[in-house]
Formats: sequence, structure tokens, C-alpha cells
Amino acid sequence: MSAYAKLLPLLALAACHSATDVTPRLDVSLSLSPTTAVRGTVVDVAVTVINRDARAALMADARSYGCRAPYDVTDASGRTVGLPGRICIAIAYALIELAPGASIVIRDQWALDATDGAGGARKVDIGPYRMRARVQGANQELVSDPVTVTVIP
Repeated sequence: MSAYAKLLPLLALAACHSATDVTPRLDVSLSLSPTTAVRGTVVDVAVTVINRDARAALMADARSYGCRAPYDVTDASGRTVGLPGRICIAIAYALIELAPGASIVIRDQWALDATDGAGGARKVDIGPYRMRARVQGANQELVSDPVTVTVIP
């Protein structure tokens, strides 16, 4: 069997795989400012999604995160910090098309607070917290690597 004949099945398999892969590659990252925050202040949050694929990808509009945070928070023990609810007008924004190489930035703030279990909010305890971006894009949930923010007195 020639080298070409041995290579042909591998080429066919590779072509088949890329032709059936329908999920565009989207990278998500989270940046915080500051990463050490005084209790009672806010942390600015920026979630960036970049389309690394050669095809356009559908993505939730940045304004659609007005009713829920585009991130989650866990404490030093790994427990989820329940974020307070938000007052918002439920508007269904159309998906946007993210062109190859294009990016979108979703900006938000965390007031270093948590739900009090009765519909209100309370300030979080002093200590480290891990935050991860959690957004929707290309029919999937995109989750970033965690970033630590430390709350000080």
C-alpha cells in the first residue's frame, strides 16, 4: 500500500470532522477592577467574548444581561454566593452575529453583595472570592477561567 493510500483515510476523517463541527470556537475571559476591593465599594466587571472561528457565531446581546449577572461568584469554601435579584424590564433582545475575529464586551459591576434570602441584599464577608464569566454564545454556555477578588475591611 502506498503512502498516499495510507494517508487518504486520515484526510477523509479530518475533512469529515471539520465539516460536521457546527459549534464555532468562542473564547471568553473575565477581567476585574480592582481585584482587591474595600467592603462597601464595587468591582467593575468586563466579560470579553472573541470569535476565534472562521465562521460567524450567534451571541446573546450584551444588553440581555441587564436582568442577570454575566458571572457567578464563589466564596473561599467553593460555595456559590447567591447574587441579589435585579430590577429590570424584561426585553428580549435579538441575538447578534459575531463575525470571525470580532469581539463583544459585556460590562457590569458587583457591589460585593449577596442575597439575604428575603429578596434583599447584604454585604459579603471579608476574604477571597472567585468569579467566572457565564454567558451564552453559539447555542452553549461559555465559562471563563476564574479570577480572584479579595474583599478587605
